[in-house]
Amino acid sequence: CKNTTTAVGRINNQLVFQSDFTINWPRSQSFIGYGFKKKDSELTAMLKALELLYN
Repeated sequence: CKNTTTAVGRINNQLVFQSDFTINWPRSQSFIGYGFKKKDSELTAMLKALELLYN
């Protein structure tokens, strides 16, 4: 697993973060989440990954 978070821009003078969460099992796949806080963008990306693994 690999997780990277970067600031991608501003909306109404507030930073927007993008988190890229990559898993290698069962197949290599990447999930992207956005948020106004790093924690929120990471949580969004990881929830997308968990949803795929659960179903």
